[in-house]
Amino acid sequence: PDFRDEIITLDDLIASHSDWQADLLARLQQFAPDKFERFMLRILQASKLQDCEVLRNDSDVCEGMASVGGGLMSQGHVRFRCVRGSPQLVTSDVSDYRREVDLSRALWGLLITTSEFTQEARREAERHQRTRIDLIDGQQLVSKLKELEIGVKSEVVRVERVTIDLDWLREL
Repeated sequence: PDFRDEIITLDDLIASHSDWQADLLARLQQFAPDKFERFMLRILQASKLQDCEVLRNDSDVCEGMASVGGGLMSQGHVRFRCVRGSPQLVTSDVSDYRREVDLSRALWGLLITTSEFTQEARREAERHQRTRIDLIDGQQLVSKLKELEIGVKSEVVRVERVTIDLDWLREL
């Protein structure tokens, strides 16, 4: 690999690594509704969901249906909802969404947020004997973006650590 001779401090390196996630989430919050919709559709399609159709898109919520599998091998539909701007999604958000998923006769629901879910909301999503609801919070979302290389570029940075060999100097 071609490494540039760029010198940065370890503190700067750590800070730049930790800040990118918060910075990206803040930028997603600023998207216009139509741009947020295009962004979410790109993620869903890259995650192997097909025939994504948006049924509702307002300032903070984009939701719709997508196919799982394709063509003659279609396994059914998944209902998706992407929420931004909420401080936290709570139990009622998950249970209300599950009712909508059931009414739509989807196989399962996918609830994505740029923020986070309360522990109780996570427990509600995992309840047995209920329609499956997969949750993706803001941190999982930016990790997925990095994995799929959507709006995020990553590069390997070589770190060189130089230490003085005091034992060798003493023995000299």
